[in-house]
Amino acid sequence: MNQSLVNSVVLAACGLVWLIALVVGLWRVRHRRDRRGLIVAVLALVALLFVVVFTTGTKYGAEVVAALRERMTGPPAVLVTSWQGEGELEYRLGSRELSSRSTDGRYTVQAGTLRLSSFTARAGTGENVWEARTMLYEAPSLTVTGGQEQPLEVGPPYTAKVESEKQFNRLALKVTDVGGHSTNLSDADRSDAPGLEVLNKQGKVVWQGKFAYG
Repeated sequence: MNQSLVNSVVLAACGLVWLIALVVGLWRVRHRRDRRGLIVAVLALVALLFVVVFTTGTKYGAEVVAALRERMTGPPAVLVTSWQGEGELEYRLGSRELSSRSTDGRYTVQAGTLRLSSFTARAGTGENVWEARTMLYEAPSLTVTGGQEQPLEVGPPYTAKVESEKQFNRLALKVTDVGGHSTNLSDADRSDAPGLEVLNKQGKVVWQGKFAYG
């Protein structure tokens, strides 16, 4: 089942339980002046406060959610890459589709046997923003242990080669990452394809052109 759907179902169930608890608690306080009802109502309000902290994305909320996840699934593992910039690692754990983002090359993942989906690296500012996306569906499964770190060879530095495809009478730009995986390199909006310049021995440009996506 998709992870976002699971999260929605869990959130809806928690909301229903909270609403029932609040209504029952307030009813008992109003009609029976029952101390237990007051306790239930207070607990429901505390739960509401927790949900607000969680949904606002505060640092404290993130820490609480991480602690709860660790209790339910065990301690996470860390995959370490050589790329120290902005990046996102997408992977599958069973039927769940998960992702991890980082800006220091350390990607926190859930422990278990992972099927890597893709890795995306981004860098630059303004009009010079670029991204490189590496598809990892053919990579072997990766087993990680909770609480441990493990190196992962994906992402920069990239190697670019221009190869001649005689059967199509064209030149092709082949980009591979540090692990040898084929990579698509583009500006963030995929509007400007990479270019190519041919220089003579004196360093003068004698030909130039652009590649095309696809």
